[in-house]
Amino acid sequence: MTLDHISLDPDAAWREQRAEVARRIEAADDNLRSALDALAALDELHGRAQATARPGVAPRTLTLEQTARTIGIGMTSLHALLRAGELPSFMIGARRKVRVEHVEAYLERLAPTQVAS
Repeated sequence: MTLDHISLDPDAAWREQRAEVARRIEAADDNLRSALDALAALDELHGRAQATARPGVAPRTLTLEQTARTIGIGMTSLHALLRAGELPSFMIGARRKVRVEHVEAYLERLAPTQVAS
């Protein structure tokens, strides 16, 4: 019978646990810094988008995400409307867009009881 697995240092387990906690904190700190960098990049992109938007001019087209939010439905329901031809859309490059007036016309066609509150 060997006693190799028994440590003669009573603080060894404490030091090992402390080192593990320190490693986890460092990893969390790295993740937090990465997240903050990503947020800063998003803020910068948003600032560029705001700078290129024409002040006082309402957009004439919406992205699919914006369209879904405007109507008050999810993306799956929006794609069903697009496939059924209920809501016309078109492509600009690789992005699908919907004209604001088509969204407004779709909402006008809905019966009052169908409008999401």
